[in-house]
Amino acid sequence: VAFTADPVTGSREEVVVSAVTGLGVPVVSGSEEGDQWRVRDGVATPASVTRLALTRQQAEGVAALALDVEQLLGGPQDLEWAMADHRLVVLQARPITALPTPPAVQVPPGTWLKEVDRYPEPFHAFGARVAARLVSTGLTTMNREYGGLVDRFEMIMIGGESYLRVVPLGGHEGPPPPWWVLAVLARLAPPLRRRMRSARRRLVSLTTVMDDFDRVQLPRLAAEHRRLASVDQAGLSDAELDEHLGEVVGFLEEALLLHFRLVPAEVVPVFDLVQWCRRHLGWDTGKVLQLVAGSSATTTEPSARLAEIARQIHDDPVARAAVDEAEADLVERLRAARPELAGRVEEWCQRYAVRSLSDDPATPTLAERPALVARLLREQVAAGAGPSAGGSSASAASSAPASSEARALAAPGTRDATELDRLLGLARRGYALRETSAFWTASMPGGLVRRTMVEAGSRLHARRLLTQPGDVAHVELDTVRAALRDDPAAVQAVTGEAARNRAERAWVLQHPGPDHLGDPPSGVPDLRGLPGPGRRLNQALMWSQERHEPVPPRDASVLVGVAGCSGRHTGPVRVVRTPRDFDRVRHGDVLVCPTTDPAWSVLFGIAGALVTDHGGLLSHAAIVAREHGLPAVLATGAATQRLHDDQVVTVDGTTGVVLT
Repeated sequence: VAFTADPVTGSREEVVVSAVTGLGVPVVSGSEEGDQWRVRDGVATPASVTRLALTRQQAEGVAALALDVEQLLGGPQDLEWAMADHRLVVLQARPITALPTPPAVQVPPGTWLKEVDRYPEPFHAFGARVAARLVSTGLTTMNREYGGLVDRFEMIMIGGESYLRVVPLGGHEGPPPPWWVLAVLARLAPPLRRRMRSARRRLVSLTTVMDDFDRVQLPRLAAEHRRLASVDQAGLSDAELDEHLGEVVGFLEEALLLHFRLVPAEVVPVFDLVQWCRRHLGWDTGKVLQLVAGSSATTTEPSARLAEIARQIHDDPVARAAVDEAEADLVERLRAARPELAGRVEEWCQRYAVRSLSDDPATPTLAERPALVARLLREQVAAGAGPSAGGSSASAASSAPASSEARALAAPGTRDATELDRLLGLARRGYALRETSAFWTASMPGGLVRRTMVEAGSRLHARRLLTQPGDVAHVELDTVRAALRDDPAAVQAVTGEAARNRAERAWVLQHPGPDHLGDPPSGVPDLRGLPGPGRRLNQALMWSQERHEPVPPRDASVLVGVAGCSGRHTGPVRVVRTPRDFDRVRHGDVLVCPTTDPAWSVLFGIAGALVTDHGGLLSHAAIVAREHGLPAVLATGAATQRLHDDQVVTVDGTTGVVLT
C-alpha cells in the first residue's frame, strides 16, 4: 500500500509506503502492518522496518510511481501495488477522501488565548459554534452586570479548538494602564464609573443570588428538564423534532446564561475567605480550601449513590453473581435476580447517567453505555465499595482539623472568630453552589441536547445524508435543523459539511494550534487604585482564572504540579484523555487526564488518585478530588505525555509531586 499523503496527520509532504513479502492481503486487510517507510523529497526513511520486504531504493521507487499516479489523477491517492522480479505494478488507485485538512480560518485581530484548561480536546462541529456563542454571551453578560473591567469576550473555533479574546473596557488591547491611571478612570470615565457602581450594588446581594438559586431557579430547572426529557422523540415528525431540538438548545442557552451569572456568587465568598486567612493566619490558598472541603454534596452524590447500591450487591450473593456476568444487560440480569436492586440502578441511571460528560454533545452519555455502568458498578462491588467511594464524608472529616486550627488561631469569642465563622459559612455556600450549578445548568441540559442530536443523526442517516448516525456531530446545528425541515440547500450541504468538518478536526488533533494566536498576551491590570467593591470583584474573578505554569522537574523521576488535595497513593497509571477511555479504569488506578469535567465524578469512586495536565485549585478537577478525599496533583503540564498505562507511581497530593 502507498499513500501519497499521510492519512493520519494529513501531511502532503510525505509518501507512506507499507509492504509485506508474499501476497499483499495481510497489509491491505489491516491484519498486519508490514514494513513502513516514509519518503520525503525522494528520500526514504524507515519508520517501522522488521521484515526487510523492501530495500530503501525500492521504497523510493514505489513513492515515485505513487506521485506520478497522483499527478495523473489530480489528487492524493491510496494505491495498492505489487512487485515481482523487480517489476513494480499498480494494482489499484483510489482518492483519499477523508484526508485531514487544515482549517481555512482567518483569525480576527487581537490576542486569542487557547482554552486548554476547560477544553483540552477539540469540539465537533455541532457543538463548536453553540459553545462559542454561549460562552461569549455568558461571560460578557456576567462582567457587564457585575462590574467587571471587560467590555466583551469573543470565542472562535478553529477545527474545534477554542480560542478566547478578552476585550477590555474602551476596546484597547495591549498593556494595561498604570494603576493610578486606572484609579482616575474609575472615578471619571462614565463607562468605568458605571461598572464600579454595578460592583457596589451587586456584591451586597450575593446571598440573595444564592437563596434565589436554591428556592427558585433550581426547582425551575429540574421541572423544565423533566418536561423536555419526557418528550417521546421517536413519535415526532422531522419538523416537530426540529422544533424540539430548538427548544432543548434554547433551554441550554438559558441555563448557561444563569450559570455564568452565578459565577461571582461562587467565587467572591471563597476569595474573601482566602484573603482573610492569608492576612490573619498566614495560610496559603491550598490550606484555606481544606476549610470548605465536604461542602458540595452534588459533587459526590453520583459515586456515593452508586457505592450504596454496590454495598447491597456485595452483601447479596445472588445479586453479586448477576452483576459479575452483566454487561449491557445489567438491569435485565438484576431484575431477574433482585428486582428492587434493578429498580435502584434504573433510578441512578435516570438521575445521573443522562447528563453530558463534556461540553461537546458529540460525547456519548453513560445512559448510552450500559456496559460501562455495569463495569463501574462491578469495580465498586469487587472492592467492597470501600472508603474511596464514600466521598463527602471523607473530605468533610479531612476539613475538620483545618477548621479547628483556624478557629483556635482566631481566638474564640473575639471579633476575628466571628468574622471567620461568617466568611466560612458564605464560602462553603459558594463552593457548593459551583458544582450544583454545573450539574443543573450545564450537564443536565447538555445531556438533553445530546439525546436530541442523536435522534436527528439517526433520521439523517436513514435518509442517506450521513454515512453513519454519529456523523451528525460533524454538522453544524443550523444545517441539521434546516435539513430536518427539508430545506433543499441544507439537505444538499449535509454530506459535504460532515466530511469537511471531520477532516478539519482530524487535522487539528494531529497538529494542535499554539497557546495563543495574534498579538502576544499582555499583563493583567494592577487593581489597587479601584474603589473597594470594584477591586474586590475583579480581583476575585482574576484569581479564579489564574493559570498555573508547570514547574520544571527536579529530576526525571519527579513530576511537579499544584497540590490539589492532600494525601498519598501508590498505584498503576491509567491515562484517560476523554470519556471514551472510562471503561479502562480499575479500582485504585491513578487517573492521569488533561483535565476533568464535573460529570467525571463517577470515576472518583473507584480511582486512587488524580493527576492532570491543566487546571488550578478552583478547577472542577480540584473540587471533585477534594470532595472525594482523593490525593491530587494538578497542572503538571505534561502528565499525559510523560506517564503511561500500568506504570506504578506515587501521587503526593500534599506536596504536589508525582514520583515515578
